[in-house]
Amino acid sequence: MVRRIQFEDSSFCSNILNSKPGGTKGADLVSLVRYASEVARSNVANTIKLTNMLIEKNGTDPKVKAKYNSCLSNFHEQFGCLGHIDSVQKNLKKGNYYLVNYAALGIISNVNRCLARDHIEEPPFPDTTNLHTFVDIIKKVASIIDVISKILMEK
Repeated sequence: MVRRIQFEDSSFCSNILNSKPGGTKGADLVSLVRYASEVARSNVANTIKLTNMLIEKNGTDPKVKAKYNSCLSNFHEQFGCLGHIDSVQKNLKKGNYYLVNYAALGIISNVNRCLARDHIEEPPFPDTTNLHTFVDIIKKVASIIDVISKILMEK
């Protein structure tokens, strides 16, 4: 039985996975997750650079600076997106697809917290930069890892 994979944004998924050197033809699921995790790492690195730049640019507004610092903390090493990407790669090598999936969900969780409101009564953060676009790409790539890891867990 052939299982069809459904992604929220199938064209994004297709573009990302087909950007893999050699494309997806003949590629196994593990190599696709490995590639997606590298794409995620690259996008997280770019997001960290952008966020640091936004912190420097908005250094005089303590509320804005605090919001970007809060966002930045969701991307750094151990408990942020980079730590979860490390976990994806480490557990992929071990064949522990359950922990690969758990780490993918950790990335999504960190991304969701990046520009989330601190309090329900607060209006959404008025970010006019392209940070939301960067963050959305990371979330979509993590969703690819999530879906493929679920398939790997079934095997």
